[in-house]
Amino acid sequence: MKETELAKSIILYLEGHGWDVYQEALIQGNIADIVATFGKLTWIIECKTSLSLKLLEQASAWGGKVNFISIAIPAKTRINNNFVKMRNLI
Repeated sequence: MKETELAKSIILYLEGHGWDVYQEALIQGNIADIVATFGKLTWIIECKTSLSLKLLEQASAWGGKVNFISIAIPAKTRINNNFVKMRNLI
């Protein structure tokens, strides 16, 4: 699965639940893969084809700037990291 395919399914889900969605949006000098807004709420979702420290760092950089931060990776990605599972990052 490509990043664009993954993002497309997330965007369709969010729009179906009333969120306004923007792709590759510039926020406070950084670009986010997906920015979704619902009223005063802002949700940033970083999409990648696999889990990596770079992805976690990218997502954590948004801390304190928005209401919600998520990462998205394909469901079939094998994950052996219990820390990530425990924190509900995926």
